[in-house]
Amino acid sequence: MVPRCSRQTEDKSHAVARRGPLGYGWDTAKGVIKVDAGTPTTADPKAVADGLAKNFGGTVRSELSVVDGERGFQVQAPSQGAALSPRRGIVVFREGQVFLIMAGAVDGTDVSTALEHVRATWKWGR
Repeated sequence: MVPRCSRQTEDKSHAVARRGPLGYGWDTAKGVIKVDAGTPTTADPKAVADGLAKNFGGTVRSELSVVDGERGFQVQAPSQGAALSPRRGIVVFREGQVFLIMAGAVDGTDVSTALEHVRATWKWGR
């Protein structure tokens, strides 16, 4: 598990970790990182990325991301204003599972650096 994250096994979203505001409630969060994992409904990671982009109201970026040796697709979406909303994501398939590494933020909060840090330091359990 990612340090300083809470394990989210009770919700149906299959979230394996969520990093949120320290010392603040979720209703006042300016940004959040969430990782969901589960069995993909298709064998095509690009199709999953396209679906995530549609849900975010965004697009799949042309450049790929590498997450500890596994290629993934980047998704980005524009700000939705003052409400916390999805802004960026990475879709990675590994060992029959899909991993969605996602970042959300309110308008004026940049989550790119935080998501890039998670991607760059990610290590798969062996």
